Amino acid sequence: SRRLLSFAGLHPVCDNYKDVLKLIKREGFQGIKLHPNYQGVYFDDIRYMRIIYTASELGLSVLTHAGDDPYTPDEPFCSPDMILHVLEDTAPPRLILAHMGSNGNYKEAEEKLCGKNVYLDTSYSIMHMEEEQFIRMIHLHGADKVLFGTDAPWTYQKDCVEKLKSLTGLSEKEKQQILWENAAYLLGIIG
Repeated sequence: SRRLLSFAGLHPVCDNYKDVLKLIKREGFQGIKLHPNYQGVYFDDIRYMRIIYTASELGLSVLTHAGDDPYTPDEPFCSPDMILHVLEDTAPPRLILAHMGSNGNYKEAEEKLCGKNVYLDTSYSIMHMEEEQFIRMIHLHGADKVLFGTDAPWTYQKDCVEKLKSLTGLSEKEKQQILWENAAYLLGIIG
């Protein structure tokens, strides 16, 4: 069904990652989700870069947790600098960075990632960032490269939708892009 689109998880220690990625593609998944903090591997580790490169060759989107995580509060497994390293080495065309590029490190994400060829998603950050910075980052990066996300159960979809719709610093067009249009284009539903 095209009404429910899924991403698959893949751990970077997977030796046969190429075969697994081909299977993921063949089974109809739209992309993969990586979580460096939970998987205990730095985002710019060669194992992740190989996976990202191969996934990109197959036309899969790559979504990653970015920034801090309460599970590993003292260990940044996916910092803006690591993301820049991956962009430089693999240039993935469909890389999605959760939490506006760096959960808890929004200033660094704004300085280093806005304007780069990545998608930012609003998960968790929409409810926890300063509104002025959230809007500024969207304008700096381009609303056409921002995806709506919630990070349930830590934030609730209804609350996140209401928050986005209430932002007076975004046009109605920008809100629609973020809420659904950008994802629909990225996932091949429209256009």
